[in-house]
Amino acid sequence: MMISRQDLINLLLDFIEVWIHQILYERELYPTAIFSLKKKYDVPVHMATHEGVANYISKFVESLQTLLISGNCKFISLKIMSPMNNRILERFVFEIESALNESNLDIPLDTILDSEVTCSLADIQQQLRACLLRTAGTRSSLVNNPSDCTFTLGVETYSGPPSSTHQQIDWIPTQSDQQESQQHQRWNHIIPIKTIPMDLFKINVFVIEAMKKGKHVSR
Repeated sequence: MMISRQDLINLLLDFIEVWIHQILYERELYPTAIFSLKKKYDVPVHMATHEGVANYISKFVESLQTLLISGNCKFISLKIMSPMNNRILERFVFEIESALNESNLDIPLDTILDSEVTCSLADIQQQLRACLLRTAGTRSSLVNNPSDCTFTLGVETYSGPPSSTHQQIDWIPTQSDQQESQQHQRWNHIIPIKTIPMDLFKINVFVIEAMKKGKHVSR
């Protein structure tokens, strides 16, 4: 089954939302009781049912649509923060290389979005399924975090801050991932999760773990 490139963007947004929920479950950011077991791409996934958490993630993902359409979305990241000093302990990264950010595109954007993708829906779903499975598999490669960690969602653009027009979330400027990596933050290692080719997009998914996470608190 073939789909349009606009459908591809919608599919990618849907996946990012599931991916965020799954990370929150795998890294134990909330009690397991607030998660509901569902199935996506024939993979069991855990989705947070707490209204505040679910709405926050949903609004964040909705706000990415304009950035994806314009090709201005470089990194999407979920950062897990220490409860003691707000230091970043882990950064799950969704790096996006987009053909839509080419300044010399001579085809109207609407025409591109209405055209069919060059890969089948089944192929795309297989790639997304593998990414979810490998994201869950990172648990065994990461050191446990302290209890009561917090998290933040962020996006880095290629050019300028995200526009507030039609956005569902108030963006707060922060340091870029590169700036944080260059300043005071020492990393233990990078764990590649999956490279996903998706027609207009090439996506690299990985997690970076801090060098020291502090005293381990068992759950």
